[in-house]
Amino acid sequence: GVILDGHHRYKICQELGIIPEILVRESTDQRDEWLFVINSNLKRRQLNNFQRTQVALKSKPILIEIAKNNMSAGGKGSKSLEALDEKGVIGEVAKLACVSHETVRKVERIIGSGVMTEELEERLRLCEVSIDRAYKMIAVREREKKREQNQTCLRSTNESVSAYDPITSRIGNSFLNPKGIYYDIISD
Repeated sequence: GVILDGHHRYKICQELGIIPEILVRESTDQRDEWLFVINSNLKRRQLNNFQRTQVALKSKPILIEIAKNNMSAGGKGSKSLEALDEKGVIGEVAKLACVSHETVRKVERIIGSGVMTEELEERLRLCEVSIDRAYKMIAVREREKKREQNQTCLRSTNESVSAYDPITSRIGNSFLNPKGIYYDIISD
Protein backbone atom coordinates (compact mmCIF):
# COMPACT_ATOMS: atom_id res chain seq x y z
CA GLY A 1 0.00 0.00 0.00
CA VAL A 2 2.99 2.35 -0.29
CA ILE A 3 3.35 4.60 -3.32
CA LEU A 4 6.87 4.18 -4.72
CA ASP A 5 6.51 6.45 -7.74
CA GLY A 6 3.94 9.04 -8.84
CA HIS A 7 3.10 10.79 -5.58
CA HIS A 8 2.22 14.05 -7.33
CA ARG A 9 0.16 12.34 -10.04
CA TYR A 10 -1.79 10.49 -7.36
CA LYS A 11 -2.43 13.71 -5.40
CA ILE A 12 -3.65 15.54 -8.52
CA CYS A 13 -5.95 12.64 -9.42
CA GLN A 14 -7.44 12.77 -5.91
CA GLU A 15 -7.99 16.53 -6.18
CA LEU A 16 -9.69 16.16 -9.57
CA GLY A 17 -11.72 13.10 -8.58
CA ILE A 18 -10.03 10.88 -11.15
CA ILE A 19 -9.41 7.24 -10.38
CA PRO A 20 -5.77 6.68 -11.36
CA GLU A 21 -4.38 3.56 -12.97
CA ILE A 22 -2.30 1.81 -10.37
CA LEU A 23 0.40 -0.73 -11.03
CA VAL A 24 0.91 -2.95 -8.02
CA ARG A 25 4.45 -4.11 -7.56
CA GLU A 26 5.01 -6.81 -4.98
CA SER A 27 8.35 -6.96 -3.23
CA THR A 28 9.64 -8.60 -0.11
CA ASP A 29 12.98 -6.78 -0.27
CA GLN A 30 13.15 -3.09 0.64
CA ARG A 31 16.45 -2.80 -1.27
CA ASP A 32 14.61 -3.77 -4.45
CA GLU A 33 12.07 -0.99 -3.77
CA TRP A 34 14.82 1.59 -3.26
CA LEU A 35 16.54 0.55 -6.50
CA PHE A 36 13.19 0.83 -8.31
CA VAL A 37 12.67 4.39 -7.00
CA ILE A 38 16.22 5.45 -7.93
CA ASN A 39 15.91 3.89 -11.39
CA SER A 40 12.51 5.57 -11.95
CA ASN A 41 13.96 8.95 -11.10
CA LEU A 42 16.89 8.39 -13.43
CA LYS A 43 14.67 7.43 -16.36
CA ARG A 44 12.13 10.21 -16.27
CA ARG A 45 14.13 13.22 -15.26
CA GLN A 46 15.98 15.59 -17.55
CA LEU A 47 19.29 15.37 -15.76
CA ASN A 48 22.83 16.08 -16.88
CA ASN A 49 25.68 13.60 -16.29
CA PHE A 50 26.58 15.08 -12.91
CA GLN A 51 22.98 15.01 -11.65
CA ARG A 52 22.35 11.46 -12.97
CA THR A 53 25.54 10.24 -11.34
CA GLN A 54 24.59 11.94 -8.04
CA VAL A 55 21.22 10.17 -8.08
CA ALA A 56 22.72 6.83 -9.17
CA LEU A 57 25.32 7.01 -6.37
CA LYS A 58 22.43 6.72 -3.91
CA SER A 59 22.19 3.10 -5.03
CA LYS A 60 25.81 2.34 -4.11
CA PRO A 61 25.22 1.30 -0.45
CA ILE A 62 22.32 -0.91 -1.57
CA LEU A 63 24.42 -2.54 -4.29
CA ILE A 64 27.30 -3.09 -1.86
CA GLU A 65 24.93 -4.80 0.55
CA ILE A 66 23.52 -6.99 -2.24
CA ALA A 67 27.04 -7.89 -3.39
CA LYS A 68 28.06 -8.85 0.16
CA ASN A 69 24.92 -10.95 0.59
CA ASN A 70 25.52 -12.68 -2.75
CA MET A 71 29.13 -13.40 -1.84
CA SER A 72 28.20 -14.81 1.58
CA ALA A 73 25.49 -16.95 -0.08
CA GLY A 74 28.11 -18.41 -2.40
CA GLY A 75 26.50 -16.89 -5.50
CA LYS A 76 23.08 -18.22 -4.53
CA GLY A 77 21.77 -14.78 -3.59
CA SER A 78 18.93 -12.79 -5.08
CA LYS A 79 18.46 -13.54 -8.78
CA SER A 80 15.84 -10.80 -9.14
CA LEU A 81 18.63 -8.21 -9.15
CA GLU A 82 21.38 -8.09 -11.75
CA ALA A 83 24.70 -9.62 -10.76
CA LEU A 84 27.49 -7.12 -10.37
CA ASP A 85 29.76 -6.85 -13.41
CA GLU A 86 33.57 -7.00 -13.54
CA LYS A 87 33.92 -3.35 -12.50
CA GLY A 88 31.90 -4.10 -9.39
CA VAL A 89 29.49 -1.73 -7.75
CA ILE A 90 30.91 1.35 -9.53
CA GLY A 91 30.19 -0.37 -12.85
CA GLU A 92 26.57 -0.92 -11.85
CA VAL A 93 26.23 2.70 -10.70
CA ALA A 94 27.72 3.77 -14.05
CA LYS A 95 25.14 1.66 -15.91
CA LEU A 96 22.31 3.27 -13.95
CA ALA A 97 23.62 6.77 -14.68
CA CYS A 98 24.52 5.96 -18.32
CA VAL A 99 28.07 7.24 -17.79
CA SER A 100 31.50 5.62 -17.58
CA HIS A 101 32.80 4.12 -14.35
CA GLU A 102 35.54 6.78 -14.48
CA THR A 103 32.88 9.53 -14.42
CA VAL A 104 31.27 7.87 -11.39
CA ARG A 105 34.66 7.73 -9.66
CA LYS A 106 35.27 11.44 -10.38
CA VAL A 107 31.81 12.55 -9.21
CA GLU A 108 32.15 10.47 -6.07
CA ARG A 109 35.50 12.12 -5.30
CA ILE A 110 34.09 15.59 -6.04
CA ILE A 111 31.14 15.02 -3.70
CA GLY A 112 33.14 13.36 -0.94
CA SER A 113 36.15 15.64 -1.09
CA GLY A 114 35.14 17.91 1.75
CA VAL A 115 36.35 20.91 -0.23
CA MET A 116 33.48 21.22 -2.72
CA THR A 117 31.57 24.46 -2.33
CA GLU A 118 27.86 25.04 -2.86
CA GLU A 119 28.80 27.34 -5.73
CA LEU A 120 30.73 24.59 -7.51
CA GLU A 121 27.90 22.12 -7.02
CA GLU A 122 25.42 24.61 -8.49
CA ARG A 123 27.71 25.27 -11.46
CA LEU A 124 27.93 21.51 -12.07
CA ARG A 125 24.14 21.22 -11.97
CA LEU A 126 23.79 24.08 -14.45
CA CYS A 127 26.47 22.58 -16.76
CA GLU A 128 28.62 25.69 -16.35
CA VAL A 129 31.52 23.49 -15.26
CA SER A 130 32.30 20.02 -16.60
CA ILE A 131 32.89 17.04 -14.32
CA ASP A 132 36.51 16.85 -15.50
CA ARG A 133 37.11 20.54 -14.75
CA ALA A 134 35.49 20.25 -11.31
CA TYR A 135 37.57 17.13 -10.60
CA LYS A 136 40.77 19.05 -11.41
CA MET A 137 39.62 22.01 -9.29
CA ILE A 138 38.94 19.69 -6.35
CA ALA A 139 42.36 18.04 -6.75
CA VAL A 140 44.03 21.48 -6.61
CA ARG A 141 41.99 22.46 -3.52
CA GLU A 142 42.86 19.17 -1.81
CA ARG A 143 46.59 19.70 -2.50
CA GLU A 144 46.36 23.26 -1.14
CA LYS A 145 44.55 22.05 1.97
CA LYS A 146 47.14 19.30 2.52
CA ARG A 147 49.98 21.79 2.03
CA GLU A 148 48.40 24.12 4.62
CA GLN A 149 48.04 21.23 7.07
CA ASN A 150 51.67 20.20 6.51
CA GLN A 151 52.87 23.79 7.06
CA THR A 152 50.80 24.05 10.24
CA CYS A 153 52.23 20.75 11.45
CA LEU A 154 55.78 21.83 10.57
CA ARG A 155 55.35 25.18 12.38
CA SER A 156 54.00 23.34 15.41
CA THR A 157 56.92 20.89 15.35
CA ASN A 158 59.46 23.70 14.99
CA GLU A 159 57.91 25.54 17.92
CA SER A 160 58.05 22.35 20.01
CA VAL A 161 61.68 21.71 19.13
CA SER A 162 62.73 25.31 19.76
CA ALA A 163 61.09 25.13 23.17
CA TYR A 164 63.55 22.33 24.01
CA ASP A 165 66.66 24.14 22.71
CA PRO A 166 67.95 25.00 26.21
CA ILE A 167 67.58 21.37 27.18
CA THR A 168 69.36 20.05 24.07
CA SER A 169 72.32 22.37 24.64
CA ARG A 170 72.78 20.96 28.18
CA ILE A 171 72.70 17.32 27.15
CA GLY A 172 75.91 17.49 25.14
CA ASN A 173 76.06 14.66 22.61
CA SER A 174 72.27 14.14 22.44
CA PHE A 175 69.67 15.68 20.17
CA LEU A 176 65.90 15.90 20.15
CA ASN A 177 64.04 14.78 17.02
CA PRO A 178 60.74 16.45 15.97
CA LYS A 179 58.71 13.77 17.77
CA GLY A 180 60.35 14.63 21.08
CA ILE A 181 62.58 11.55 21.33
CA TYR A 182 66.18 11.99 22.53
CA TYR A 183 68.99 10.21 20.68
CA ASP A 184 72.59 9.91 21.82
CA ILE A 185 75.32 10.47 19.31
CA ILE A 186 77.90 7.74 19.68
CA SER A 187 81.35 8.14 18.19
CA ASP A 188 84.45 5.96 18.33
